[in-house]
Amino acid sequence: MHGLRRVILVAGGLVLAASAVVFASLGGPHGVVLGALVVIDRLVVAGAAPLAYLVAAVGLGRLFAPLVRGSVDALALQVGLGLAGLLSLSHLLGWLGAFNGTVGAGVAIAVVGIGCVLALHQGFDVVRGGGWEPRISGFGVIGAVGLGLLLVAACNPPGTLWGSEFGGYDALSYHLQLPQDWLAAGRIAPVHHNVYSYLPGYVEAAFYHMGVMTYAPMRATGDSQAVGLVAGEGYRLISCQLLHAGLTLVAAWMVGRAGRAVALRGGLSGERAGLAGAVAGVLTLVTPWNIVVGSLAYNEMGLVALFACAMVVGVDEGLSAAGRGAIAGVLVGAASCVKPTALLFAGVPVAVVLLGLSSMREWVKMTAVGAGAGVLVLAPWLVRNWLTSANPVFPFAAGWFANDIGGTGHWTAERVARFRSGHTFHGSLLDRLRMLVLIDSQDPAGARHRGMMHAQWGLLFPVTLAAGAVVFLRGRGNHAVVRVAALLCVALLAQLGLWLFATHLQSRFLIPLMVPAAMLVGLGVSALLPLESRQGCLHHKVVMAAAALVLLVQAGYSAAVFRAELDGKPNLVLVAGPGMFSGELLREELMGMGEQERRAHLWNLGAPEVFMNFALPRGSRVYLLSRATPLYASVPVLYNTTWDAWPLGDAIREFPGEPARWSERLRERGVTHVLVDFSELRRLTRSGSIDPAVTEAAVTDWLSEAAEVEAGWPEAGVFLVRPLATAASLGDRP
Repeated sequence: MHGLRRVILVAGGLVLAASAVVFASLGGPHGVVLGALVVIDRLVVAGAAPLAYLVAAVGLGRLFAPLVRGSVDALALQVGLGLAGLLSLSHLLGWLGAFNGTVGAGVAIAVVGIGCVLALHQGFDVVRGGGWEPRISGFGVIGAVGLGLLLVAACNPPGTLWGSEFGGYDALSYHLQLPQDWLAAGRIAPVHHNVYSYLPGYVEAAFYHMGVMTYAPMRATGDSQAVGLVAGEGYRLISCQLLHAGLTLVAAWMVGRAGRAVALRGGLSGERAGLAGAVAGVLTLVTPWNIVVGSLAYNEMGLVALFACAMVVGVDEGLSAAGRGAIAGVLVGAASCVKPTALLFAGVPVAVVLLGLSSMREWVKMTAVGAGAGVLVLAPWLVRNWLTSANPVFPFAAGWFANDIGGTGHWTAERVARFRSGHTFHGSLLDRLRMLVLIDSQDPAGARHRGMMHAQWGLLFPVTLAAGAVVFLRGRGNHAVVRVAALLCVALLAQLGLWLFATHLQSRFLIPLMVPAAMLVGLGVSALLPLESRQGCLHHKVVMAAAALVLLVQAGYSAAVFRAELDGKPNLVLVAGPGMFSGELLREELMGMGEQERRAHLWNLGAPEVFMNFALPRGSRVYLLSRATPLYASVPVLYNTTWDAWPLGDAIREFPGEPARWSERLRERGVTHVLVDFSELRRLTRSGSIDPAVTEAAVTDWLSEAAEVEAGWPEAGVFLVRPLATAASLGDRP
């Protein structure tokens, strides 16, 4: 048996390496060898910091050993609580300014270093005791295909992959941009121009933490004008993506542990429970949506990992009622600090499982302790927001924490109404139900599936439905397994109900359904095995082959989604990397040109950010009009998300019909240039999320009367202009 385990382990490693090489070679101008070498280089250089961060989380989890004593899966709880603790510590220390100044990097390194020492010490103890042997399930070989794809996708520069995410727009506008702002400020703090800075942002705090501990430079040097995460070749941006890819792997492992735990609670044998866990974990790893978001610098997979760990707690018979409530509360609270929607999409399912597997006399104690623990974990975010905006949950609950102008925080009533409208689905009840399975033809972003039929779910939901039916039909004589399956079904239905009636029906909000769905699929596969499972019998072989086929098809869906990116060229800029988008890749070539030649070359590149970084004189400041993705801009910028105050919009309201005064207001804010993106302006107008004062007509009038075009890319609808000084403003200058 040990020999077979080694064979499977070696096979998994070979499949991982082969799949990474194959996926790295797809759709790029480079060959197989160069693609593989670039991926290896990125994994070594950019992967060191995220690997250390995740190992540290495991080590710090040892500090929670007294809480998990007696658990049926103490290792899973150690990892989950350690991750929750380290993310919370990154946020707290960043908010308090402990990462700032000359000692900041030392503090950041020390926190991770202590965790790594604790983890390595534990690992050495286990190995010396002979109680550990590296192994993976046979299904893990299929999972290696998904992992290879995940790593290759994460090695591509931010802003390129995944059309469903508009090239990772959210990463460019806040998941990565906020750590840039925090690095510049020296601490984690909300900023008025980016409303997403008021969200808890615990994964973004981890990105900031990694930037500090890798000594991200905050001053331009002779070799590089880019700073922070973008400095140099921008490898720190890849580090952030690899951290989230690592969280995806942790999430898949944790879902596997949850699948195993629920099977054991259902009375299945250890062998069957192991099979259930393996299927659940691999299914999570090879599902396209998880690879899409997991390879971006997003935060979803941190939510999934912590949620899955809370589900392990929910079925754990080795802990007291109060202990289960407390640990589940901590994990759900931490998941909500990663992404606030976890309060519903993780909190409700965990409550269903916890209460469904407990006696009614334990409900009050469990609920009270769990709620208290969750609020305690959320407290730093609530206090931070309260001190900044007088609204602990800004931008939400505007009516509860209204300001004196009818808005909330620093927002006006108009901004509150626009934000609420943009995050509300305006269709009828029937329209909501249609979104589950039909294409949304009215979507401003284009006709697409939002619900369970989105192509990036692959076979997940049909297989989940089939698995549920199998468990109920095959397990009729096993009340325990039917009970846990029923609770998983209730959890799934609750999540679907929340998606339908508590969100604006975006497909990505369904990702937390992955946890109970994968657990149910694993339970279904194990229930299909004969009661006296014999690995050599035909029935056993058929079930295992069917499960392997489903996982292979799901992995194939992921490969097909990747292969279709960028019109069949998903690795078009893999080799160039982030330095292509900041222009640092071209610095030596550009600096060897004369000024006019350089400007002409930059204009021909068709990349406005690179033009801004290398063609504008020192002292320039660019206002991004309608763009909220300043990540690759090295030149100082003024930007805002669509929900926040628009500098031009404020000027228009102050001086209606006077474009010259609008330019004057911008110049007073230090703006020397404005990058106008008409394509984005029209998109925001169609979506109804734009400042109503900033119309295309108003911008056109301003350009014709009070601005001068310096460079333009008409095919993209983008122009770089200079706001003209008025006679009055010139007269005020010395």
